[in-house]
Amino acid sequence: MSKLAIRSELDKLAWALSVEPDALGFLDDVAAEQLRDLRVAIYELLYREDRVLFRRMAAVAERLPIPLALQIAERSGPLLTARVATEIPAGRGAEIAGRMSTSFAADVCVDLDPRRTRDLIAHLPPSWTVDVALELARRGDVVTMSRFVDFVSDEAVQGVVDAIDDEAALLRVAFYMGSKNRMDHFFRMLPPKRLEALVLRVEDEPDELLPALLSLLIHVSYGLKRELADIAAAQDESVLTGYVRATQRQDLWPDILPVVGAMSEPCRHKVVNLPILSEPAVQEKIVRAADDHRLWVVVLPLVGMMNVATRATLAGIVAARGHATLQSACEAALMGEQWDMLLDLAALMPPATQDELAAIVRAFGEVDPDLVRRVVRGAGQRGLGGRFGASDIAGPA
Repeated sequence: MSKLAIRSELDKLAWALSVEPDALGFLDDVAAEQLRDLRVAIYELLYREDRVLFRRMAAVAERLPIPLALQIAERSGPLLTARVATEIPAGRGAEIAGRMSTSFAADVCVDLDPRRTRDLIAHLPPSWTVDVALELARRGDVVTMSRFVDFVSDEAVQGVVDAIDDEAALLRVAFYMGSKNRMDHFFRMLPPKRLEALVLRVEDEPDELLPALLSLLIHVSYGLKRELADIAAAQDESVLTGYVRATQRQDLWPDILPVVGAMSEPCRHKVVNLPILSEPAVQEKIVRAADDHRLWVVVLPLVGMMNVATRATLAGIVAARGHATLQSACEAALMGEQWDMLLDLAALMPPATQDELAAIVRAFGEVDPDLVRRVVRGAGQRGLGGRFGASDIAGPA
């Protein structure tokens, strides 16, 4: 369960309820999908309560001259206008919207349900969408902007992306986007220079923008994920240290570890050997994330790239956490054939922990004796053969 997805949905729910996100802190452990369902249910309830009124007003607006319909809309206010827009024919609604001031149109969009007005949105010219998006960006209302990305044309999206020169706004929009599967397409519209600027922008506000960047990296294709992750990893050590500090403060390791795993090998090597990653407090959270989110399959391949100090810190923390952590690490080594990495860690653990690890490996022998023989041979190469029972398990090579 991604903390970033939960945070995104909580922010959008708070926006829908007109409360501060902190007021919904009691929902921190609710799944993101359930939070989204709650938000949609609230929209549906508010819409159904007065639908008869909205239909009657739409019927009137359909017959009035556009200037008069627009005047009534502005006097009725953006909320009522947005509700009536769900019932008016798309072409007529687009005609009225096209005559609105940009400021009032932006006000209406705040309360407009794009799911119910997709046909109306399709009738609006891209230039109108760009103007309204720029007004929302000026206000800092990225939540409203994000709600419309799935419903506007590629031409309109491209126009908005070209017009907004603040990469931070694009990152924040991505953080709140509903259909994450369109995120890759959205950011493929950016030229390479802007992709680089997007990543570099995080350096200025890591606590604010790192979650948005991670949310982006989680949901784009592997190729774009590696491209963006490598841009981030190419930054100076001081910048990367700032990213790690922000990750540590916000406990974002479950989200960032898969991103590190997707980096090219030189970038992974650079990141895992940052001095800050040898700090026990950092490694403790990494190990906890690996345990709680089944990420040992990502962490173990990084062990082989770690310097001795970082690896020793990790080994000590794994040993201190006990049997459940050892079991999880062994299961990941089994799945990914990462026994060499796990044995490198084991060589730095206390003898009692080495014995416990050996017992877990021997239990695997009941299902796969050949696997155990391979592990025991590797243990012998690290001076651990006796603890793993080389004499009675390994057999002939």
